[in-house]
Amino acid sequence: MKRLILILIPLVIFSCNSTKQNNTNSKDSTASSIDSNSISSDNTSQTINLSPSFYKHFTGKIGNDDVVLDLIRNKQKLYGMYYKMPNRTTVNFSGQLNSDLTFTLSETAVQGKKTAKFNGKFTTNNTISGISESNNFSFTEDYSQSATFDVYFIEAVDSTDENTYSSDKITFYYPAGKLPSQVANDSLKMQFSHLFFSEKLPISNASEYAKNYKSAFNADYRASLAAGEAFMPWENTAIGDVVYNQNNILTFALHTNSFSGGAHGNYADMFYVFDLATGKKISKDAVFISGSTPKISTIIYQKIKENRGISDSQMKENYESTAIPVSSNFYITQKGIGFCYNPYEITSYAEGSDDVLVPFSELKSLLTAEIKTQLKL
Repeated sequence: MKRLILILIPLVIFSCNSTKQNNTNSKDSTASSIDSNSISSDNTSQTINLSPSFYKHFTGKIGNDDVVLDLIRNKQKLYGMYYKMPNRTTVNFSGQLNSDLTFTLSETAVQGKKTAKFNGKFTTNNTISGISESNNFSFTEDYSQSATFDVYFIEAVDSTDENTYSSDKITFYYPAGKLPSQVANDSLKMQFSHLFFSEKLPISNASEYAKNYKSAFNADYRASLAAGEAFMPWENTAIGDVVYNQNNILTFALHTNSFSGGAHGNYADMFYVFDLATGKKISKDAVFISGSTPKISTIIYQKIKENRGISDSQMKENYESTAIPVSSNFYITQKGIGFCYNPYEITSYAEGSDDVLVPFSELKSLLTAEIKTQLKL
């Protein structure tokens, strides 16, 4: 059988925390941009039609501050993040979209601070406005230096009894075009085809792949069950996430968590950085100048030590080295460059993962001239 599976991690080690359902049929709660239950609302001279799932990239203002905002919809749920310029501190939010196209978004509380709320409305298909605390806000979709996506949400459980089931949850992003050239569009689509599925070819009908994903996963489980190879339920989650989408640079994350028996499950955060002018991945060599590795390694070592609050002797004991390799699993954000180390990469599973974000101010002298120009540093 031709598998439509994520190729990053073998299928049998995926995991998620979906609720068990005791029936013989898969339950598909997929919401995709091709579904017909779009919300419509008259707005003076035009009708607003919103897909039941979307990713929208906005630029605009909150009060006098310039702001970049990413908004994701899954049916009536809204969530995302924004950051103000020039301090670039990210704030996450979530909320609800109402039938009249109004919404309320609540910021995630940080260190006990009061959570702010956004009360607003879609004024057109690609504009929103309203008030946050005492400040008016207004945003317009802007893809002049960013990528567009279709978003698919899949959640399914295939069960024969309470002890035999497979559970699958995935948030699948697929590029929707509008890059500077057709070559860049085709290249980015090919990259995402390879990222999510076992085919390194442009997918002409991503929605069909998304709908068929759950049936392929469940069929693999049932085949393994029949062959006596599956002794416990399989659970899988794979959540895509747009981390940064500005200045013709896209950072995309894939968060996976899995369990198919054994002592414990497995999880990983994988990051991919793309140049939207070409649609190709950006390598470390394109970001950091030659000979910078020892200095970056030292910075990462100090950051891990600070993050964990441990001494040099504990670092040596836990990591068996005073030199931390510069991970190729890096990401670019509006604040700096991060390096992610998944379990087993530099320390034991029990110690968990390490995610180190280094501000641009500490890396600027180690960056290539090209990437500094692109990031407007």
